[in-house]
Amino acid sequence: MKKSLLTLTALAATAAAASAQVAFIPGNLVVSRVGDGANALANSGGAISLLELTTNGTAVRTIDIPTSTLQWSGTATSEGVISLSKDRTQLTLVGYTPPFGGTGSLASRTDANAPRAYLNINFNGTIGAVTQVGAFSGNNIRSGVTDGTGVWLAGGTTGTVYNSGSNTTIQSTVTNTRVVNIFGDKLFFSTGAGTNRGIYTFDSATPTSAATASVVINMGSSADPYDFAFNDSLTRAYVTNGNVIQRWDLDGSAWTLTNTSSVIGTGLTGLAVNFGTTSDSIFTVNPSTLFSLNFSEGAFSAATTLATAGTNFAFRGLEFAPIPEPSAFAGLAGLGALGFAALRRRRRA
Repeated sequence: MKKSLLTLTALAATAAAASAQVAFIPGNLVVSRVGDGANALANSGGAISLLELTTNGTAVRTIDIPTSTLQWSGTATSEGVISLSKDRTQLTLVGYTPPFGGTGSLASRTDANAPRAYLNINFNGTIGAVTQVGAFSGNNIRSGVTDGTGVWLAGGTTGTVYNSGSNTTIQSTVTNTRVVNIFGDKLFFSTGAGTNRGIYTFDSATPTSAATASVVINMGSSADPYDFAFNDSLTRAYVTNGNVIQRWDLDGSAWTLTNTSSVIGTGLTGLAVNFGTTSDSIFTVNPSTLFSLNFSEGAFSAATTLATAGTNFAFRGLEFAPIPEPSAFAGLAGLGALGFAALRRRRRA
């Protein structure tokens, strides 16, 4: 459901002036980053931060995740995806929670030595509690998405796991999974392993028990898909494929590749799309750079650099900012309206 949020942005800007509790401005971008800027990136752990930027690349704020809470490998580019919740009010991060035991890369350590875990961050910027999952031992934990009750998880082993206090393996046919996300109230995941690489979904919309997974966008045996985005009607999709972005359209009952961008940057791992009526605004990220481009009149534009990670940092994931819950947003919008009414009264006086 990555769609146009311009109206929400305008309303939230008014609300933000009236209430300092709104940490994220809807319509902005959130880029996840690993590193502290001082020390070289290492596979034994790294600090996590979230950068909020406007769609023009202007920095708004940085939220640092305490290193005692969650860390990522500084060199594992398949880690660090962030996903918006089913209702778009929270971001989910997965990683490893200290203290760590053993040696070597975090991903290669057992869950006992580097516990896999997730946390949610709501639209206020409040960092939730860490939940250990006890899955993906000895390999990467890569992404998660929540429905507000539990979290679906993707990683280098096991397949797709749903955790809501305990683990349920949803599917293990595709064991090596990358990004898990929800669009149009359906759960999807990507894989860059096996013969049928691409995007998969399930025979039930958002399963919490064992379900059948089927490939919907089959990119073949040599593709390198990572992040992806569908429009609300699930008829249009964009997928990062290594150094490019592909556009796919639903033609009857089959998905067809309709266009491919020029080379953007090495190893694209994050994607956010503002779907429009006649054109789409696309944002993507690789470890060094945040890019923007458009799709209009049947073609991709050239990519523009919006921001760079900097020395001893690396970008990982990309999403739009979470939006307030309806009740909270109504309250904030009301505060903004009251402020506007008061301003009008002062002008009349």
